[in-house]
Amino acid sequence: MAPRQDVPPGHRKPANTAFKQQRLKAWQPVLTPKTVLPSFFILGLVFTPLGALFLYLSNSASELVLDYTQCSREAGKTFGPMSSSQYEVSDSKQFRDIQWKWDESSGTCSMQFTLDKEMGGPVLQYYRLTNFYQNHRSYVSSFDAKQLLGEVVTVEGLKLTCKTIVEDEGKMVYPCGLVANSLFNDTLSGLQNQEGETVYEFSAKGIAWSTDRELYGQSKLAVEQLIPPPNWRRKYPSWTRENLINPKEDERLQVWMRTSGLPNFKKLYGRNSNKLPGGTYVVQVTDGK
Repeated sequence: MAPRQDVPPGHRKPANTAFKQQRLKAWQPVLTPKTVLPSFFILGLVFTPLGALFLYLSNSASELVLDYTQCSREAGKTFGPMSSSQYEVSDSKQFRDIQWKWDESSGTCSMQFTLDKEMGGPVLQYYRLTNFYQNHRSYVSSFDAKQLLGEVVTVEGLKLTCKTIVEDEGKMVYPCGLVANSLFNDTLSGLQNQEGETVYEFSAKGIAWSTDRELYGQSKLAVEQLIPPPNWRRKYPSWTRENLINPKEDERLQVWMRTSGLPNFKKLYGRNSNKLPGGTYVVQVTDGK
């Protein structure tokens, strides 16, 4: 088909090509039992072994889950056994003698366990939350990407994005919004020996996605203009340039800000690439309230 000659200059008519005029050749398969069933069979042959491999690798991972929700109510001042509802083990022959105690003065729950055999690296430390709906529409949208990136923003602009927890005491909340304010603030220790010395540290580096790290930067605003979210005040009683949170370096914040789509989830808190020798260890969790 020849192009029209009477089209005025500046028109928006697509060029007369096979692609823009949707004249490319197309193929539409005819789905019949003779074509569909063999295709499903071949896909099954390919993915069944892969699924079995992934299931094996998942089940072969050693995991110890310690629930300290009731520690302040049920644990004593000295180490005592935990009930079976407060811990889960993937291999009962590897983890044993699981005990806990509560220190009222510091708000610290100490959990002790014995690892019978060496655990290969990397060893990952997670925290798990249940019935926490990070997928709520008002919650998941309550943050400002430009503020987290370090760009100069205004309180009026934050009111359109974060909508809440934007301004306090005449200063800009940094970072603003519901997601940042609800940051998991319990403190998990590394693994300690029975004398209280940390013998196996967990690092907060390398726990966030590399693509997430590109979304954060240090604020360019003066520290006098900023104030931490309400739930951060205990951790940051004084807000100075030295202890001003740097989202670019705080990977635990980055992990938290990637909201979960389900109400029960776990997030990576720390990692150690080295092997964990067998022995008796203590992990301490300090209440962040």
